[in-house]
This record gives sequence, structure tokens and C-alpha cells, in this order.
Amino acid sequence: MRRLSDTEVRQLCGESSFKAGMKYLQEQRVLKTARTEERLFAEVEGSDTTYRVTIAIKDEEVIPYCECPAARRHPFCKHVAAVLIAWAQSPERFLVSESEVPPRIQRVRAKRTKASREEVIEAGLKTAEAFMIDLCRRGLVAATLERLKALADIEANLQAYKLRRLSRGATGLKMEIQRAIQDPEAFQIPRYAERLKDLWFTARAIRRYLEGALADERLAEDLIGKTWRDSDLEERCDLDLLELAYESRETETGFRVDASYLICIGEDTSGQPALKGQILREVKIVPLHRADLQEAPKPRYDHPLRAVRAGLYPGYPPRRIKFFQTAPCPLGLSESIAQAIEHAERSIAALWQKFLEDTIQPFSPTERLALIAPRGILASVEGLALVDSEGTWAPLDPDTPPAVQIAWMKHTPLALFGRWMVRDHRFVFQPLSLLTECQVVKLAGHALDR
Repeated sequence: MRRLSDTEVRQLCGESSFKAGMKYLQEQRVLKTARTEERLFAEVEGSDTTYRVTIAIKDEEVIPYCECPAARRHPFCKHVAAVLIAWAQSPERFLVSESEVPPRIQRVRAKRTKASREEVIEAGLKTAEAFMIDLCRRGLVAATLERLKALADIEANLQAYKLRRLSRGATGLKMEIQRAIQDPEAFQIPRYAERLKDLWFTARAIRRYLEGALADERLAEDLIGKTWRDSDLEERCDLDLLELAYESRETETGFRVDASYLICIGEDTSGQPALKGQILREVKIVPLHRADLQEAPKPRYDHPLRAVRAGLYPGYPPRRIKFFQTAPCPLGLSESIAQAIEHAERSIAALWQKFLEDTIQPFSPTERLALIAPRGILASVEGLALVDSEGTWAPLDPDTPPAVQIAWMKHTPLALFGRWMVRDHRFVFQPLSLLTECQVVKLAGHALDR
């Protein structure tokens, strides 16, 4: 059987799995190793159970299988990585089996019932809740490397269970515990408490949703990882759209997210409630650890487009859209911009009031997107601020690059598009683009992982 180098194993598994696999190997968790002419077999001790691993190595192809939940999304998990590293470094430990070894277990995708899905979610909830209760009882004494490793396993399982919001919360908490261990002086107790609180309330909200106490379908995808079929989407036809901004970011949980933010500038013919003036988003999500899925970024739209047929996902604004068929928009760029600016908000006070109304729901996004036509930008020693015709002002996000002020002076925009959010107890605006009479000047936005 072909030998692998550590470099090949690292490339196959990714940096995170490789490091975790190396740690497992050093802790002597790789057991019962054996091989045939084409396959490796082993058992790997996880945090709370032992997983069987089978790896076929045929010519240049490496085909892994592991019983752990994380392998459903990332076949080259840390258990597979541990076995491959063992094969690369100590092939002699794999005993040659003289008897016929059972063929690699094939996954059978049985149709899940509602009950089985709820059982899987319940398992994820119990694990996360037990960990949080232990942290609350023992305090920072529980923030050890051993607990950090356990939390990493919980995080991987939550991702496998598609409990997205809970998984993000576990990732954030893990980062805080890492900071407490590695750099105690940089550790901030309020931020740690906030992460722990958010994780606990998310777990409780999932339980409430499963009990039917939270009937809002906008929460389903984020809380329990519900996958929407095309038939579940709200069908729309002949939407005229203008791209206001484009972002590409990497999340803490290991995904690349490409997003276009578009404003609807024309009525559709579906007979549904009007979307004109609303912000929509088209999103493409790619896992970073899958080298075979490193697709090209989602396309940008430099010119207006028409969604001949599209579907809208349930969710909070800006609602996600999926295009089934597109065509060039009959409106030109200047006319499309003029249509968009007609829907721009003029009052900062009105935006603040709407922000407060929208964020009453505790699991709604903590930021809002808006198009605003201000009277101007005010520069002071404290930074830049938007000013409306009523004299009300709102500061720009302190991280806003100086290029924004330069772009404002150069292009004299009629409107700005960006995020409204609360930062350091202030209502601030993070610009993502400027609209002039004849162009959309897209800025390098500082994407937030929310």
C-alpha cells in the first residue's frame, strides 16, 4: 500500500484536523490498527466514545470513513487524520491481516423521521448544556486544556447536527477559553460571560422551538439547521434588482460566505406582497476545509439584472433569494440608481426607531442594512458622522477606512448603503457603498460574523 507523507496528510485533512489528529496520536488514542493491501483499519478514542475508522488508499485516491458525527460534513475528520498520521509515521504498527477484512461500511441514508431528528438535536443540546452547567458551577477553574478539547468536540458535533447558532456560540466560547489559558491578561470576563449567556439562551430557545412555544419559522434555519427545499421557497417572478454591495468573508466556524446585497427596484408579477425598495441578499457558502469544494467566488453584478424566476427563503431582513432564471434588466444603470435612491431613508431618527422595533426579538440579527440619503458627512476630532436634513447625526463606525471620506469628496454621492448597528453603546453606520448619479462605488466592507 502506498505510503503518505505528513505533508500529504495535512493537505488532505486541513490544518485543524491535522493538529487535532496529531494530538490524538500523541495521546495514544489510535488503537487496534490493521491493514490489507488497500485499506487501513483502526479504532480511535474520542472524548466520550470510540470510533471505527476505515481508509481506502488506491493509487492517488484516499477514501476515508469514520463513525463520528463530524465526518458527515468533513470526511477527513480528526480521527481519520490520526490514523493517516500513524500510517505516515509508523506503518509497522499496522498489522497485516491474513483473514478477509469486512468491506468498508457504506453509509445508508435512511429517511429521517421528525422524531429521529429531534432525538439528534436533543443529544446535541444535552451535551452543550452539561458543559455550560459545569463551567457555571466551577467558574474559570474549569477553563483547562482538557475542557477546551471537550468543547472542540462539542463544537464539531453541533456542526454535524446542523445546530448552526449553537455551534457558532460554542466556537466563540472556545475562543474565550483559549484566550484565558494562553493570555490571561487579555482575557475579558464580561465578554466571556456574554458568550456563555448567549450559548445558554440559544440552547433554551431551541428547546422552546421544539416544544412549539416559538412558532416563528424565521428561526428554523438558524436554530435547528432546517434545510429549505426549492418547493418551500416563496416564488417570485420578474424582479428588477440592483447590486448595492458585495462581501466575501470567512466565518469562525470554517466557511467562506460570499454575499450580494441587492435592492428591488421594480414590481414583480407573482401577485405576492410588493418587494419594491426592499434589500435582498444572494449567498454562497463553501466549507474552507474541503479542498475539493474550493469553487470560484459567487459572481458579482456590475449591471442591473432581472430575476425572471426566483425564490425567497424564510428569515429576517434582508431575506435571502435564490435565482432560478435571470436576464438583463431593461433599465439602464443610471435609471436603476435613480429608482433605488427614491427608496432611500432620509431620517436618521426613523432608522433608529425601526432598528429598535426590529431588534425586540432576541434572536433577530444585531445589525440592519439600509440605504440612506443624508444631507452630508460631518468631520470632527471624534471621527466622521452622517447628518440628515433635520440636523440629526449618527457616527460612522470607528473602523471605517479613510478611503470612505476620500470617496465621498471625489464622487459626491446621493446615498450610502451599509449596516446600522450598536457598537460601544452608540448607534453607528458602517458604509458598504456610495451611490452617485451614474455608478455604485462599492467599498471594501469589514464583514461581521453574526
